[in-house]
Amino acid sequence: MSGTFVIEDDAYNKLAEHIENTYPNEACGILIGNLHDNRIYDIKEATNRENDKRESFFSMNPLEIYRVEKEQKEIIGFYHSHPNKTATLSTSDKEYMVPGVLNLIFAVTKNGVVDMRAYRREKPETTDVKEERVLVHI
Repeated sequence: MSGTFVIEDDAYNKLAEHIENTYPNEACGILIGNLHDNRIYDIKEATNRENDKRESFFSMNPLEIYRVEKEQKEIIGFYHSHPNKTATLSTSDKEYMVPGVLNLIFAVTKNGVVDMRAYRREKPETTDVKEERVLVHI
């Protein structure tokens, strides 16, 4: 999994709506697509399980990931938002990033999504990450 990733317009619109509706808290979810052609064609919104710090942290219920896999959909990564911050990786983002999959981070303000960046942690034994390119297919 490397190169340019394409996110279908419908999937991007669902993402943006979820992120904007969750603001000022962090939104999170699952990217569904096809690894063979680096395409994201759907998302699954996840519930942020953080109780006290939802505006700056997120955690997903593993059962939500299991349910997507049970539907035989291909998970190619995860997404979350950074309310009133940049779309760059935080220290905890790097630490808890699942190796080998795409991670989209969205900067969001009261005016909506203002930036999107994609990252991938290549190896489990390191927190080194690579920034990936993602295009929205309109």
